[in-house]
Amino acid sequence: VIDIANTTTTLATGNITADTYFRAIVFNGYCDVPTAPVGITIKKANYISGSWDITPDPRTTAIIWTTFSSTADVSACNFILKSGVAAVFNINHTLTVQNEIDTSAAGASLTFENNSSLYQVNDIANPNSGNIIYKRNSTQMKVYDFTYWSSPVVNQNLYNFSPNTLFDKYFFWDTLPSFYNWRVILNGTASMQRGQGYIIRSPLQLGNAADVFNGIFTGAPNNGSFTKTIEVSNAGVNNLNLLGNPYPSAMNADVFFDVNTTAVYNSLYLWTHNTAVGTFVNFQYSSNDFATYNYAGGVGTLPATNLGVNNGLPNGKIAAGQAFFVRAKNTGSVVFNNTMRVSGNNNQFFRSHNSINTIEKNRLWLEISNSNGAFSQLLFGYIQNATDAKDDGFDTNLFNETPTVSFYSILNNEKMTIKADALPFDENKTNQLGFISKIDSDYEIKLAITDGLFDNQNVYLQDNLLNVVHNLKQSNYNFHSAIGTFNNRFLLRFSNNNLSNNQNIVNQSEIQVFKQNNDILVQSSNNKIASILIFDLNGRLLHEKENIDNDRYIINNLLLNNQMILIKTITADGLTITNKIVF
Repeated sequence: VIDIANTTTTLATGNITADTYFRAIVFNGYCDVPTAPVGITIKKANYISGSWDITPDPRTTAIIWTTFSSTADVSACNFILKSGVAAVFNINHTLTVQNEIDTSAAGASLTFENNSSLYQVNDIANPNSGNIIYKRNSTQMKVYDFTYWSSPVVNQNLYNFSPNTLFDKYFFWDTLPSFYNWRVILNGTASMQRGQGYIIRSPLQLGNAADVFNGIFTGAPNNGSFTKTIEVSNAGVNNLNLLGNPYPSAMNADVFFDVNTTAVYNSLYLWTHNTAVGTFVNFQYSSNDFATYNYAGGVGTLPATNLGVNNGLPNGKIAAGQAFFVRAKNTGSVVFNNTMRVSGNNNQFFRSHNSINTIEKNRLWLEISNSNGAFSQLLFGYIQNATDAKDDGFDTNLFNETPTVSFYSILNNEKMTIKADALPFDENKTNQLGFISKIDSDYEIKLAITDGLFDNQNVYLQDNLLNVVHNLKQSNYNFHSAIGTFNNRFLLRFSNNNLSNNQNIVNQSEIQVFKQNNDILVQSSNNKIASILIFDLNGRLLHEKENIDNDRYIINNLLLNNQMILIKTITADGLTITNKIVF
């Protein structure tokens, strides 16, 4: 009973979860006069014996009275299971609930199969009663493979999640040490904390044949807004933090960036374990197995199956159960909340999108590979809101060099795996490309995917070593490389103007090359020489000298015998010329 004397005639009741009746009692000076009761009835959709009495919707409390197996998505205000009832949401189906899930009745169970979703809309902390079972399959794993996990439920024990993992192969990431950051959780005794990422090695019974691990999370589903601590090491040398999607639905990475733009750099890294583990002694795991994502798009770790198709590219939707690395700007915290959650889009899970604010994207993906499986990919684009300077969220540095080959754009001498330039598109601009080859190998560069204006735009690769401009829309480009870092060999360009018209190529007469016994003299007539690189005709680097700062340079004791070599000279003004001589 609420005394409404001397108040307004409006009553705010708060949440109503059951049928409720109201009436007012008015004192008229002599007697209490009650009004007629007014009932508020909660709209209910009952599932009995295989069918709904009415179709549930966001204003309806859905009540499951008998065994339920989804045939489509379901939307409700609240979702309640009665005693002894088993309900299952099948693959790719989503249960959307505005408020609470109640599975607390005796013998009730609510199961979400792999790639299904529980999407709760309202940002209410811990509104749920009872547990769910959430299933998440890894991608195919072999013995010694790790998967990066995060729990969508409360207090999931690590050992119970993967009981056949070796006792010392449960890890979390500690940002603070300046060296080895993985910390073991012996016997998997800890419970997984919401928003925290973990890595767990494959079960012991897995052999060399690839197999899927069927992960099962059991607990109350996480929901609502909370914060998670992030750190930068005391020495300032490490800012990586391993986080994870805390919800039993996919999470939009772009919205996570928007909410946390002052806390983290707007790029994330996802482990894929596509590369086979190293020797039994060393157990080496390839840093090339981190896929990358920012506002511009994703870069993967596997080649496109054909032009325009690569299912291994991160799409900006972080699947339930998925952990990921971010780089912290400062020690502080990140926010997780329901605005980041999305319905469906829960099928891209790494062993290891559509933005809320749609922006114009014109992108291309280049891949470098060899016949033995070496692979690296970069993304370049002209994208709305990007600038030609380095932009957080549009330009992302190479995560790590790989054991074989790394491919990147160059921006202010930094290696970028994703690089976005400002609109409008200018076909006369070029983009400097670099690569690191840790093996002597033949390689192929491929235009793998295009979108936006690049669907109808020629894309050229300029080889400064061989003075070749190649149309990647017509065919892939094949070349040989020695071991080394090559940041000046390739340019990405969009017009096929002849190299002789390029302002960065000087006249042949300005650089003179002479053979003197076993030495080579390089002399510049107008500019000081900055650096010199010498290659054979297969592209193998034979000699390199930087910071010359002179108008002449002598190369001594080249161990060659009657072969053609290429001498590439770069002047202090950044101009280049390549000479051929027989040595």
